[in-house]
Amino acid sequence: MQVRIPLDVWTPAKINPVLQILRKRPDGFHDLFLHLVPIDLCDRLSFMPRTSGGLQFQCSGRPVAVEPENNLAVRAVRAFEQETKQAVHLELHLEKHIPDGAGLGGGSSDAAAVLRVLNRLHGNPLSATTLHALAAGLGADVPFFLEPQPCEATGHGETLRPLAAYPCLPLVVLKPPLAIATAEA
Repeated sequence: MQVRIPLDVWTPAKINPVLQILRKRPDGFHDLFLHLVPIDLCDRLSFMPRTSGGLQFQCSGRPVAVEPENNLAVRAVRAFEQETKQAVHLELHLEKHIPDGAGLGGGSSDAAAVLRVLNRLHGNPLSATTLHALAAGLGADVPFFLEPQPCEATGHGETLRPLAAYPCLPLVVLKPPLAIATAEA
């Protein structure tokens, strides 16, 4: 009898200590200049590979306002399948701790972790460039979370430059009982 052990990955939230909206672009996005900094608040993803049966997705913890198939973690699985032409057979459990609608990037972080782990579980068929492109297709913050470290970002957030030293400051995150979608903001 083979014992299956889940692979658990902690996915960090982020803050934007610097956020400048520069101008509206013809594609409806805005050109930005911002700093992205990961913080210790994390979601947890548990991956349990299977030999068949496709994707089984479960979510627990904080409430999530989207249907499972629209969750960024599930969308990342579908993007990986489409890019690699490989079916993913996996039990994926998302334990939400990062509140949604707060600009903390929880869904983006989850999506990036899914892309990284699936690539590793499938023998690294995708290059770093292709992973970055898939991540950018899922959302502007997703590429940052492929290698979360303090970064300066430009464009609509997808062009990243790591910041060698960033001050370590105490932080308190307060989330009021309302949510604002990025597109609305």
